[in-house]
Amino acid sequence: MNLEQLSAFVAAANTGSFSAAGRLVKKTPAAISQLIANLEIDFNLSLFDRSGRYPTLTDEGVTLYDYAKRIVELSDDMERKVASFHKQVEDQVTIGIEGCISHFVIPELLSRFAQHFPDVRLKVVNMDSSLLRRSVTDGSLDLGIGFWDTKDNVDYHSYTLKSVSTVVVVSPKHPFAGKKVGYDDLCYQRQLLLPVNKSFDSAIISVNRWEFDNIVDLIAGVTAGMGWSALPLICVENQIDKGDLIQLNDVDFGLSSEAVYIELMSSKLVPAGPAISWLKKAISELDIETNVY
Repeated sequence: MNLEQLSAFVAAANTGSFSAAGRLVKKTPAAISQLIANLEIDFNLSLFDRSGRYPTLTDEGVTLYDYAKRIVELSDDMERKVASFHKQVEDQVTIGIEGCISHFVIPELLSRFAQHFPDVRLKVVNMDSSLLRRSVTDGSLDLGIGFWDTKDNVDYHSYTLKSVSTVVVVSPKHPFAGKKVGYDDLCYQRQLLLPVNKSFDSAIISVNRWEFDNIVDLIAGVTAGMGWSALPLICVENQIDKGDLIQLNDVDFGLSSEAVYIELMSSKLVPAGPAISWLKKAISELDIETNVY
């Protein structure tokens, strides 16, 4: 038994004829027939019933097909892995993404990545942008996508992906819903925000404020009517569209017009092989707000 025989056997079983199998593996039908005949001699079993117009698997052939298919696939995987060693393709890439951005990035980007690098292991983690910046700096992450902050003492390669506006939002059941709101109003109603430098800097306005450890829980708190918050539009656009949150458009101070920047971070400690380089290029071309290339 050898791999060439098993490949011919699998090809014939998949295509239903020796001629089609020959075209698939670039051999003559006679060569396919001889390879399978030799395999049957080695096994002392008939793998195909040749009494009809087209060969069909015998009961033994059906059982052994699954084993042969796995062996051929493992051989193909090994060949791809050997080729990747020569191309210096990474074994694994780790990406960190700010939680409220991830659903704009992951589906389209990672399906394309799988097509280009099927054998590279990929690890995707959600974390706040402050931790992202530190993890990319120390090499724990290869790449990060999060909110930019000039005050963080970090050292990594950075590329600005998008500028997004900040909006003031409340629950439909909040007292501010549907009303014109001023600075003084915000000062005395509970503000929900992240700790300083957690993801992006929230302007601290209210004397009554609750801090949340992550933006997902913060948005849930606003949706539940616990208070108001100023958040990047990209993080709450879906909730606004569905009516779960209301954007206060008449706030009479500059908070709602402040921009927050989304950046792509890459580690200076991790050499960029083909997989990381591909991801950096693909992410830099991604329209995060519309998820269209």
